[in-house]
Amino acid sequence: MQKVLSVSVAAYNVEKFIEQCLDSFIDPAILDRVEVLVTDDGSKDRTPEIVSTYEKKYPGTFRLISQKNAGPGSTVNSGIKHATGKYFRMVDGDDWVNTAQMGAFLDILEKTNADMVCADHC
Repeated sequence: MQKVLSVSVAAYNVEKFIEQCLDSFIDPAILDRVEVLVTDDGSKDRTPEIVSTYEKKYPGTFRLISQKNAGPGSTVNSGIKHATGKYFRMVDGDDWVNTAQMGAFLDILEKTNADMVCADHC
């Protein structure tokens, strides 16, 4: 089954923040509808190891993509390349989503065939 939303997470040396980011996607109501693609851009800290634990615990939802450091634009390109969802969204590794509202957002995405969906962001 195709995921509704591919979320590309840009990650470079974000071991202090990446768990909060990834935890914000852990909700039974959304796990089967999103894929979270974390592109580690050559981190020198524990970022890839932390993401790997999520990949093992939640297969089919979280995925670690490792690359040599190539800058922020390369993580966007990586996310686009690996995304399989109907819609695509970027999140930085030191940010997170509003878990409580994500289910309603995915409900809207499932019901539309719009080329682009814009939402308030804070």
